[in-house]
Amino acid sequence: MLNTAVNEVGAYLHCSRALAVFGVQGRPPEMAAEFCAAGVRATPGAQVVLLLSQMEKAQPDELGGLTLKASTAPS
Repeated sequence: MLNTAVNEVGAYLHCSRALAVFGVQGRPPEMAAEFCAAGVRATPGAQVVLLLSQMEKAQPDELGGLTLKASTAPS
């Protein structure tokens, strides 16, 4: 069901990649699904976990959106 949802959202928004994740903050995801457009390779699971750890540190804007910038991410 999660795969279907992320595929529908990704296709509707014409994204090259969309990620849906469920789990407790600070722990690896319990469930994750990724939409990839044609010609885009899926992200390895370890990289998804690293991305999520960076997202947990980001402060949301007034609408709840997150902007991640590689130039300001810790190594």
